[in-house]
Amino acid sequence: MFAVLTAPLLWFGAGVLFCILEMLVPAGAFLFFAAGCLAGWLAALAGAGLTVQILAAVAVCIISLLVLRRRLTAVFSGNKKADGEKACQLTGTVGVVTAPVRPDVEGQVQVAGSYWRAVSEDGELGAGEEVRITGQAADDAMLLRVRRSH
Repeated sequence: MFAVLTAPLLWFGAGVLFCILEMLVPAGAFLFFAAGCLAGWLAALAGAGLTVQILAAVAVCIISLLVLRRRLTAVFSGNKKADGEKACQLTGTVGVVTAPVRPDVEGQVQVAGSYWRAVSEDGELGAGEEVRITGQAADDAMLLRVRRSH
């Protein structure tokens, strides 16, 4: 009547639970626990004892935390230098307004296959207008400054 709860099933269930928690509360911590559960699950499938399963899970949690934490924090915080560099690389390229852009109100432009938040240096720009990227906002590397493309 009831399914037998085996070690691999418990490790797998815990990993899924941590993945769901990471999606609901994107804190960046549950992902490492999920990776540890994956290691415990693999150890259990290999027939290792409970001590080895727990050691594998803890080791993978710690290693993934040390290796990936800084990188993931930079990526998901929006403060990653590479994002700002990408915005700078767009300077001079032409894009299309997808949501009206004004000097005092952010809109949206499509440039190089991606959508970016933007403010205008040329007054109001309507959807469908071609714009040239002139740079990025001083205080927000992900906010582009645009003008009409001439």
